[in-house]
Amino acid sequence: MSAQIASCKADITFFAKRHDPDTRQWLFDDFDAWFRDPGDSRAYVLLGDPGVGKSVLAAVLAQRTRGTGHLGAAYFCRHNDGTRNDPRYLLGTIASQLCKCNSQYNEILGGDNGVRKLLSNSNLGVQELFTKLLQEPLSKCPPSQQRKLVIIDALDETEYESREDFLDLIMHRFPLLPEWLVFFITSRPEDTVQCRLKKYNPCVKICAGNSDQHNFYHQHEQDIQTFLKKRIDFSRLPYSVDDISKKCHGLFLYAHYIVEELKLSVDSGKKLNPLSDFFLGILTISFG
Repeated sequence: MSAQIASCKADITFFAKRHDPDTRQWLFDDFDAWFRDPGDSRAYVLLGDPGVGKSVLAAVLAQRTRGTGHLGAAYFCRHNDGTRNDPRYLLGTIASQLCKCNSQYNEILGGDNGVRKLLSNSNLGVQELFTKLLQEPLSKCPPSQQRKLVIIDALDETEYESREDFLDLIMHRFPLLPEWLVFFITSRPEDTVQCRLKKYNPCVKICAGNSDQHNFYHQHEQDIQTFLKKRIDFSRLPYSVDDISKKCHGLFLYAHYIVEELKLSVDSGKKLNPLSDFFLGILTISFG
């Protein structure tokens, strides 16, 4: 069995570049307040429709917490990448990254060599690996003076067959780890995931029609308008920022695409198509 440690540095760099610094402050403020004093809470969960920008937020939080010394580990799930949808890779990656920021843990586990040795043992299943990689060695470490954050992005992109293993780890095993280790988890609000993760508090949901957290969604829509206003000269267009933001239906991904399409049309001097044509093209690119 090959060594199962993934590096997510490229994911963090790629997604963080897509962040507009004048947006998302409401979520960062909410997260910061929780992180300073999480109480009994072990995880901050962000549920959102596809395209709202969950991975961007996860990447920015990874950069911010890394800069303050609070990042423990980050793992970005991907449905089409075997190194990103396997719970063994998740455990190995978290263990490897924690070794880099906790010298006592690194010494007890034996660094990456120790991680790989355990991962290569085919007799150890996911539950046993959790015990040997995380639970037992962390329990031997003195309490950390600094809280550490573990980020798990796009949980919904895990393979359906292995998703139960991921969810079981998150719901039943992660709470057994030391209290100085807390989690930030993102996912689409799929039923199999949402019914489990919504038990965590806070659980922020950025979804159209979510009346329970309308204020969060309203601020999310305002962020999209801010993003559009900074990049488009609406004085040269036959439609307003409200027209375009409504068409985005809360999806930041659409806002990115429409900015590029409008810039191409305006710069080339072409006659502007109706908005519906722009969004039909975006749907073709995204899901065609």
